[in-house]
Amino acid sequence: DLPSSVENVGRYAFGDCRNLREFTWNAAAGRVSEGMFFADTALLNITLPEGVVDIGAGAFELCPAITELTLPDSVSAVGQGAFRDMTGLQTLILGAGVETIGSGAFDGCASLTAIEVAPGNTNYESADGVLYYSDEAGIVKYPAGRNEENYSVNPSAIFVEKNAFAGAEDLKQLLLPSGIIQIGDGAFKGSGLIEMDISGLAGLTALPEDAFADCDDLVEAVLSEGLTSIGSGAFYGCSRLEIVDIPDTAEVIAQDAFEIRTLLIVGEDTAAHRYALANGFDFRLRDAVEIPAQSISVEKTSLSLLKGIPFILDAEVYPADTTDEIYWGSADPAILRVDNGYIRPLAWGETEILIRAGEAELSVPVRIVDSPLEIEQEACWLAVGDTYQLTARCVTDNYQLTDITWDCYGGTVSSQGGIGTDTPGLVSVYASTPDGYSAWKSFWFIDYSQTMKIPAMTQIIEEEAFRGAASITEVVIPDGVTAIGDYAFADCKALSRIFIPDSVTLISSSAFDNSPNVMIICKEGSAAETYANETGLMHYVLWK
Repeated sequence: DLPSSVENVGRYAFGDCRNLREFTWNAAAGRVSEGMFFADTALLNITLPEGVVDIGAGAFELCPAITELTLPDSVSAVGQGAFRDMTGLQTLILGAGVETIGSGAFDGCASLTAIEVAPGNTNYESADGVLYYSDEAGIVKYPAGRNEENYSVNPSAIFVEKNAFAGAEDLKQLLLPSGIIQIGDGAFKGSGLIEMDISGLAGLTALPEDAFADCDDLVEAVLSEGLTSIGSGAFYGCSRLEIVDIPDTAEVIAQDAFEIRTLLIVGEDTAAHRYALANGFDFRLRDAVEIPAQSISVEKTSLSLLKGIPFILDAEVYPADTTDEIYWGSADPAILRVDNGYIRPLAWGETEILIRAGEAELSVPVRIVDSPLEIEQEACWLAVGDTYQLTARCVTDNYQLTDITWDCYGGTVSSQGGIGTDTPGLVSVYASTPDGYSAWKSFWFIDYSQTMKIPAMTQIIEEEAFRGAASITEVVIPDGVTAIGDYAFADCKALSRIFIPDSVTLISSSAFDNSPNVMIICKEGSAAETYANETGLMHYVLWK
């Protein structure tokens, strides 16, 4: 509570008071000093009485908890950055006496949806929450928190103030009246604009510093004929910007006005043409005959890549003399980065390479793996005493396979990949490269003389087919069986293992009732795997 005896408050007097929640102004002091409430992050409520005439620079900067603020009619001046980064501020009401507002006063007010002006103010007015000068000759501030995608500036406006649309991330399309002759620094910085055509602004001669900087969604911009200069950083940080059409009248272009990835449309032997040549920009001459791209082809229509190893993909555009530029991208840059066909696989997963030239488009599916090796044969069960030949292959496009070393647990494997064992059970086989990449699969060897034999032509194991069979310990269901009926193996107390092939697609929920020791051996993705997971039966999955 600031008492009436206080006539003056110094700079940053209550700054950084992180627990201050409420402030009552009873003071005679007529000025909210510079940074007076700077970074008071918990400040919720403050009422400024009549008599306060000046809001100092940064007075409420970084006060995120305040959602509404009203300036009394006595306030005539608002300092630079007075409300900067008040991220929770939604509504601001300017009193009737406000005459001047410093630059950047509303910067970083990401939640601000409306700036209202009290009746009687002769300097400013609000048009549906957007701040204009009273004669509507210029737009001062479009609140960054508005959720509109489209906005048309009042037709009478002739200038756009500094940072007027800065931070308006939801704004996708903006219509400026043809009478605009001046745009302030950073006017559209960090906004959500996708395309910007200001070719109709015949009176605009300069595009200022940071005008469209950090507009991450901006794809294309067409500048006005008559424009003579493009300021520093005008389009810098526009990560998706593909094309900017620069008029022949542009004579001065700041070296950092654009990022190198942007294609510039220029007139031959103009300042913009020389700028593109000198700074290494892709460009297209405006008067050149355009030959549209019709199709794109690549040497590989899908890719499997080993994580961490770059790969170069060549693309051909038809016709070869097309004037359309080719653009490369990744559907998921966290998994894969692409730069003009130079591919960097960063993480395991699946994504797409996106290629575009004019209206022609192509996508290339990409799978990124941790190992280039794969054992070609599918995991299965085999007969004890037999030898089964395995082969390993390279499954990636960016790795050269040289030598393979085989190893085995639970059986034997030859240097050429032949596996076998004389003992029933699980055999795990590993194939490795000299630089440490590997692949493995498991195979279950069965002593068929100890298993119950089901005829090979069987298609359905009927209900109660083996119910209560006390001597059954191990069963191999032949490939071709499609269903196992009700109670087919119920009450089989000694049954310890049953091998179920992919061909079985239907298993009764009661098929193994009261068979407490049974373990299902099945393959990855099979109906038997799903059944075992759903019923909670013991199971072992042979991974494909």
